[in-house]
Amino acid sequence: MANREEPYSTTGGTAAKAPPVAMDAKLLMAECPEDRKLLKELVHKEDASKMMVVLASTTNQPAAEKPAAARAVMNPLLLAAASFGACEVFYFLFCREDAREPLPTMTARAFHAMLAGDASGADGRWPSTHQQALDEVEEGGAGAAIAVGHQSTRRLPPPDAPLLEGITVEGDTALHVVATHGNAANFLECAEIICNRARRLLLATNDKGDTALHCAARARRLEMASRLIALAKAREDHEVERGQAASFGKVLLRTENERNETALHDAVRAGDGDMVRRLMDEDPDLALFPVQGTSPLYLAISLRNGTIAEILHEKSNGNISYSGPHRQNALHAAVLLRHTAVLELLLKWNSNLTKQGDENGSTPIIRVPHSLSMLLNTGEVDPFYQSDKNGMFPVHVAAAVGAELTVAFLLDKFPNSAGLRDAKGRTFLHVAVEKQSLAVVRFACRTTSLQWILNMQDKDGNTALHLAIQANHLRLFCALLGNPEVNLDLTNHSGHTPLDLSRSMLPRGMKYTANTEELIYLTLKQVGSEHYHDRRDHIEEIYSRRVVSKEDLAEELDKDARIDKNTRHWFGSM
Repeated sequence: MANREEPYSTTGGTAAKAPPVAMDAKLLMAECPEDRKLLKELVHKEDASKMMVVLASTTNQPAAEKPAAARAVMNPLLLAAASFGACEVFYFLFCREDAREPLPTMTARAFHAMLAGDASGADGRWPSTHQQALDEVEEGGAGAAIAVGHQSTRRLPPPDAPLLEGITVEGDTALHVVATHGNAANFLECAEIICNRARRLLLATNDKGDTALHCAARARRLEMASRLIALAKAREDHEVERGQAASFGKVLLRTENERNETALHDAVRAGDGDMVRRLMDEDPDLALFPVQGTSPLYLAISLRNGTIAEILHEKSNGNISYSGPHRQNALHAAVLLRHTAVLELLLKWNSNLTKQGDENGSTPIIRVPHSLSMLLNTGEVDPFYQSDKNGMFPVHVAAAVGAELTVAFLLDKFPNSAGLRDAKGRTFLHVAVEKQSLAVVRFACRTTSLQWILNMQDKDGNTALHLAIQANHLRLFCALLGNPEVNLDLTNHSGHTPLDLSRSMLPRGMKYTANTEELIYLTLKQVGSEHYHDRRDHIEEIYSRRVVSKEDLAEELDKDARIDKNTRHWFGSM
């Protein structure tokens, strides 16, 4: 219950003509049933000469959403001119706009002539307004040409430009369209015309968050990207003269779209080394963005483009981001793709990448345990003893994917890693059995130095033999049974020996000796495996193969008899 006290004055009734009297007032608000009850009691007890009680009710109905503001649609003539890089059409349209004259409706033939650069138009002359503007340019009037770099362009007075407010269905401005469609001098001039009238469009984004620079980089328009950067720096120089911060160019370069990617990402994805160099020359720190997410370097490596990766590292002077999605780093991508050349470069640039885990705690070594000999050359040992969030070490992952040679390599370099347990208390042998990696299981059974792990039990007390029986995998079972060091009588935490477990796996009903379950059970009996210490009659009761009890069987027989009787009665009535 809120309680706010504030000066309050009232006039009412006959007192309206009297001078207002200032009084202290209390504003009390109750929002829950308990507070409302207290408020009612307080109102009854309050000793006041005047009192005003306001009762208000609220509903939980959500406020009606305001309809989205209608977006201005780009003028078709402007869109066509931007797509063709038709500068003369730009001048014509903007001159009409400046003169507050309506935009024309012309025939397709006339407009095609304008797009083609035919200054005579369809009827032998430009419209009067545009012709006047061209005359002013030739005479050095208000629309006189100015030099920008090596390019001469006509600068129009920058009035309010509603014509440039229009966008396409994807949210592209005229500058986006120009940047996408061309790289020639006429397109560059169109970009300058647009920026001279509405420089804010340099940072304008479409529905995907892309700036015009994104579009130029994606379309591999190197000259256009350079011109956009130059236009941004020209504004930046102007702001420096006025004492403002010079950051417009870097803001343009570092603007991220909806995918948290800068224009550099588009240049990397396009495989344009020249574009990458140009962007990095302007901002050597550009490869550090985004702060979180997929870095340009990770993207280059995931695309198997080692050349771009080297350019990024060179231009950034090593001050580069290695980050990728899901908290991976560039080494995760290189190992996954088995990109040997890039793998060597990454380990040379930053050997600490081997220790960095992703969101699941998986290091590059754990994620795909290949190319281990190369990773060992770094001299780092601790990554091979670093587990993920599930407690799995590189040897577990190698066993899970059936990489027998990798397991052998790891155990040769780090023999003690054979006994490493994961969060479930499993050794690599348990994992190999669960994932049915027969080659790894056979390797463990025939390797004398690994005999000490053959009978290790997990958190449930299961040995590898228990798990092979649970998996009903005859070949795994035989591989383990063939090693005399495998204990056949160990019980798990449920009190089951391998023989108990195999009997519980027998299918109910009719007996068929060719079943895998039957073969495993009979084999264990033949080699002398025993049930857990229990009386035989108890064992028979626990592992009975009867499908149903006698009572249930009698009920089923009675039901069948009734069905048979009804069937005979139906046929007899025909």
